[in-house]
Amino acid sequence: MAGVFSNGANFALGGTTVSELTSISFPGISADSIDVTTHNNSDKFREFIKGLSDGGEITIEGNMDYTDYDTVYASAITTSLYSATVTLPTSPSESQFLANVFVSGLEGDAPVDDKINFSATLKVTGKPVFQKI
Repeated sequence: MAGVFSNGANFALGGTTVSELTSISFPGISADSIDVTTHNNSDKFREFIKGLSDGGEITIEGNMDYTDYDTVYASAITTSLYSATVTLPTSPSESQFLANVFVSGLEGDAPVDDKINFSATLKVTGKPVFQKI
């Protein structure tokens, strides 16, 4: 199989599925690089070890649905952590990203000639989990 059609993916925040989403990203994991180069290095190339990892962010974009937007908005104005689940449709089974997050950004737009939409950025804290379900 060359790819998986993403239609049917969903996102839940604190156990509430956020509907009308048009785009969902999964956590982008990165790690710090620690320079451990010494004067004993004879080939003149820097040497590194892996430092702390960062669970990245989850971003969502979608059409305005006031009930679901209220869930994201309420999360954005608190300092609480929430569970986030990104469920991906695959064959023969689905898979998920699970993470603890806080809403670090929330924006919206109401153009005169188009739909009302919003986007949110959720910062992952700790280690995200990827699993088949």
